[in-house]
Amino acid sequence: FIPLQISVVAALHAVVATDVGAVCVEKSLSRLLESLVDIHVQGQKDGLVEEGNKLPHNFLMVLVYLYNFKVLHHTLISDILLALCNVEAYTPSSSSSSSSSSPAYSTSDILQRCSTAYRLELVELLLLHAGHSLRQDDLPSLLQAIQRLKAAQAQLQQQDHGALPSSRFLYMLQLLTDLKQGKAKQSFCCAFYSSRYRVYARGQALNGRLIL
Repeated sequence: FIPLQISVVAALHAVVATDVGAVCVEKSLSRLLESLVDIHVQGQKDGLVEEGNKLPHNFLMVLVYLYNFKVLHHTLISDILLALCNVEAYTPSSSSSSSSSSPAYSTSDILQRCSTAYRLELVELLLLHAGHSLRQDDLPSLLQAIQRLKAAQAQLQQQDHGALPSSRFLYMLQLLTDLKQGKAKQSFCCAFYSSRYRVYARGQALNGRLIL
């Protein structure tokens, strides 16, 4: 459903005005960060962290498909990927510890408060829907993401006295490595390209109707 909606935005972006895509990107990124704040920042204060809340996943999907339809440049998607892969211990910043009733949080503050498992869910979502495109457009960012996950793996093993990371963590590292080497599993490639072709065909048909 999201890819079909984004195909409409992409058609309007190409035919009507580029402001359509710009507004969608701005609103989606803002709502992505706001939803993460609501879940992981306010939730920690209230003692109710809703790890099952998928609202950030939906807004990330919007941004990913805006990139797939060439409305959004790959730089923003790469920045999001690297920020999600930057697993560090949370250290409050001066802005987040202020006495203001509605303090401003930096992106790093927000992501550091998210659990590693939740961030890996978002990384997996991003890679499954935009991994191959990102490999073609920005391979160095994929390499940097691998380095950050490996550093996080070493850090987690040190904290847990040599215990192995979770299966999701190891799967994510393997997925990134496969993308880097261009040999992702066949089922992954088939699912990705068949899904992307269906969305592209719908977008082209819709774009044709708008032009006519």
